Amino acid sequence: MGDSSGGNIALSLGFWAVENYHPLEPTTTSTTPDFPLKSILAISPAVDLRNVNPAMHGADKLDPVLTISLTSRVARAWASPTANSKHLSEVADGPRPARVTDAQLSPLLNSDDVFQALVRNRVRVDGVVGTHDVLAPDALLFMRKCERCGVRGRWLVWENQMHCFPLAMGKGPLGLMEAKDAGEWIVRVLGGP
Repeated sequence: MGDSSGGNIALSLGFWAVENYHPLEPTTTSTTPDFPLKSILAISPAVDLRNVNPAMHGADKLDPVLTISLTSRVARAWASPTANSKHLSEVADGPRPARVTDAQLSPLLNSDDVFQALVRNRVRVDGVVGTHDVLAPDALLFMRKCERCGVRGRWLVWENQMHCFPLAMGKGPLGLMEAKDAGEWIVRVLGGP
């Protein structure tokens, strides 16, 4: 589970798991191995770090939290090693830095087959998106790709809400009513009381 860049990490790790983790043997009650990951919940996730979706420009005018410029700078920094650390490509036979065009950093760019690996491993993907979020256009494409590929999950798409709006729920009389409703929805999706 994660929000914003944390949603990106949760999704990226989930895709990594379905591509790379292979349970050794089935449990006694099943003929197929149990997969340890059951679900991923992404709130306002960054799913395509390229920031090339033209629909982002409309949201850019409405988003009170993020801008295309800011998310582009963060994406480039996330994809590039920092000046204070050893450049990954200098490590002999080690990992190379990822690019924003790599599916490992931009989950939307995974192939249909990788999305279907979520289905084969019975991993559900749930999400929350506010339409006044600059990341929403890509998150909605991701949601539709999940649906098209048969990935189980529920999505809460709330018109006119900002980036990570469920975090504005507050306590008691404080906070946004919509955020509180979204928080209750998240608890229900996660199987809470």
